[in-house]
Amino acid sequence: MVSYHLTNIKFKRLTTNYGDGRKLKITYKSVHGKTIKVIFEDDNDIFIDDIGEIVNAVYGKGSQWKNVTDNLTRALCKNPTPDKRTLLVNGYSYKFIKKLFPYFEKKYNLLLDTWSGSARHKKELSELQLKRSDFIFCEWSLGNAVWYSKNKLPHQKLVIRLHRWETKTDYWKKIKWDNVDAFICISPYYVDFMKDKIPSYVNILYIPNYIDASLFEVQKTNDAKYNLGMLGYTPKLKNPIKAIEFFDNFKKTQSNEHKYRLYFKGVNPAKDKDIKKKPEEVQYYERFFKLVKDRNDIIIENFSHEVTNWFSKIGYILSFSDIEGSHQAIAEGMSAGCIPYLRGNFVDTGRTKGLYPNKFSEKKIMLYNLDESNKMREYFKDNKIETIGLAICNLFENNIES
Repeated sequence: MVSYHLTNIKFKRLTTNYGDGRKLKITYKSVHGKTIKVIFEDDNDIFIDDIGEIVNAVYGKGSQWKNVTDNLTRALCKNPTPDKRTLLVNGYSYKFIKKLFPYFEKKYNLLLDTWSGSARHKKELSELQLKRSDFIFCEWSLGNAVWYSKNKLPHQKLVIRLHRWETKTDYWKKIKWDNVDAFICISPYYVDFMKDKIPSYVNILYIPNYIDASLFEVQKTNDAKYNLGMLGYTPKLKNPIKAIEFFDNFKKTQSNEHKYRLYFKGVNPAKDKDIKKKPEEVQYYERFFKLVKDRNDIIIENFSHEVTNWFSKIGYILSFSDIEGSHQAIAEGMSAGCIPYLRGNFVDTGRTKGLYPNKFSEKKIMLYNLDESNKMREYFKDNKIETIGLAICNLFENNIES
């Protein structure tokens, strides 16, 4: 049974139209007048105790109750216990942090404040979550980091994390650095990049992205040694056409040329709204699909979150990117025993320094064999979820008075 904790919420009478296809039933239970039972279709019962102000903070007066399951859960604390401190994670996306949530929940009462954009949020919800928290983790150095740095309370600790994308914005310039206890960058390059741009007293450090090792314990297929792959081939800064050019030249150097295959896995550019808005991107991918048309040795596969089976058949993981943050696809590929090959501006600008050994960026690719494949799996063995979670939690725990 999963329980969630709220305080002083006044619920409105709900209908069953929630916009996400799922139905919700609410039954009021008289347990000292404080508990209601919320039943989600095809889900466990969820109990909400000490009904409080979160609903008004999330929805406001007259708001439509849509996506109730997601919106309520993001505002609640799972399985709260009074002996734990409360950690608040906020940001517009949790794709690089969400697998740490179960680890955080072992140590803290975990709250979320999910923003709807770089600077868009429900202010009432942010204010409510703020006052319920001991520690604050800003995922992304965007408007959320600006708001929390300006509004954190004296007893709270604040940690902010920066990815590549935020460096293209001005949000980090508006952060109140006096209130920041630690500033995390996801690669050594961005530590050096930010050191020249923020006050010298800020505790800035490198903590890499985690690798969920359980996802990459794959056994290679017999033909993996003939298969090259690019995981993510949009936008055009990924340079998939350069991957094709490399593939064609590489094949010519191999005795079993006819056996080699090049796989692209990712979002179809025709379905990407941002690409459709940029003529140069559209033209690039028109050229790309002309190059792969009628070729049996180049395979395009749709995006999916499940990549284990894909990695089992891939022997080489390629990158020709102009720019990346930590290029997680390469780290994941190596963890699955793929031989990496990195070329392009991502390498030339020094962004791979401290992330990937130089030998993977040389002009000649390292040839695949099982011994080398097994060596690849060792490079990121220390980036497991528990290690990265502990490194982040230590930033909150150090020098904290009980």
